[in-house]
Amino acid sequence: MLAEMCHGSPFHLQRTFKRIIGLTPIEYIQQFRVLKATKYLLHTNQSIKEISTAVGIENPEYFATLFKKKTGFTPTEYRKKNEMKEDTIMNSYKNNYIYWTLLTHKNWRFHIAATENGLCFIGSQDENFEELNIWARKKLPQHILIHSPDYLQIYTQEVIEYLENKRETFTFPIDAYGTNFQLSVWNTVREIPYGKTYSYTEIAERIQKPKAVRAVASAIAANPLLITIPCHRVIGKNGKLTGFRGGLEMKKKLLTLEKLQVEFI
Repeated sequence: MLAEMCHGSPFHLQRTFKRIIGLTPIEYIQQFRVLKATKYLLHTNQSIKEISTAVGIENPEYFATLFKKKTGFTPTEYRKKNEMKEDTIMNSYKNNYIYWTLLTHKNWRFHIAATENGLCFIGSQDENFEELNIWARKKLPQHILIHSPDYLQIYTQEVIEYLENKRETFTFPIDAYGTNFQLSVWNTVREIPYGKTYSYTEIAERIQKPKAVRAVASAIAANPLLITIPCHRVIGKNGKLTGFRGGLEMKKKLLTLEKLQVEFI
């Protein structure tokens, strides 16, 4: 019916919907139902069966399976984990969102996401939504992913300006999740000036751990915020292009954007 309203075939609708939103229509509906269910779990005493029906899923077992797939918790576990005094529940609940969108600009296409504290994720070029979903479930399992291009507008605007060679630094806050060692590496990487490159050895020396070159490389590989934590500016000691979470082609494009010429390994 929706395809008919849009004057297209179901296949065309699904393909267009996923290209713009990053999810299929069914996945989008599932996400909406899970989000709605979290409100019932946190703010009512309704049973799991009642909540399942309220969000439009008649089979409670399927609802529980879907909820765990999307959040990493069963409905019961989610409710228990988030139980707290009534006077603090609203403040906690509003912190449980990761807002995301699919940034598309010319030949660029990647997902970005933010918490209320700042940008927390920039994905790999041409990767699907699952890359973000896997990261979120691992790092912030208590959070719910919400598609919200409007919320991400302040971030997408600056990233697009960077991609258009109109910006060299970013003014928005970031919300990075990692170990203390990873954070120290990422903070050092953020100090690399636009148009410059450091080697992994130089990063290790700057954090005063000159023998931890491999650990530095691992921390950089785990960087959740491509571009804004500019790990594309970290190259091999011999000046050659080395590994990058977004892929070597993306790394090369970013360095070329900054007018840097590097050699593939």
